[in-house]
Amino acid sequence: MSQAIPETGDSVVDEVLQTYVGTAHQPLSERAEAATQAQRHLQERLAESSPGNGPAAAMQRVAGGQQS
Repeated sequence: MSQAIPETGDSVVDEVLQTYVGTAHQPLSERAEAATQAQRHLQERLAESSPGNGPAAAMQRVAGGQQS
């Protein structure tokens, strides 16, 4: 059975999803690594797309630092 890959309209997110879904028949260890990479890329994209929230500000919030 083939898994439908959702399209978000964001080319970066769509590419990440397509790459991850493409690992469906890989060994579990490779899928786990692909999931980790997908999460990292999606977090980066989310940080980029938030107005006034560059990657440095996002990392500061995650680390519990002061927001400016």
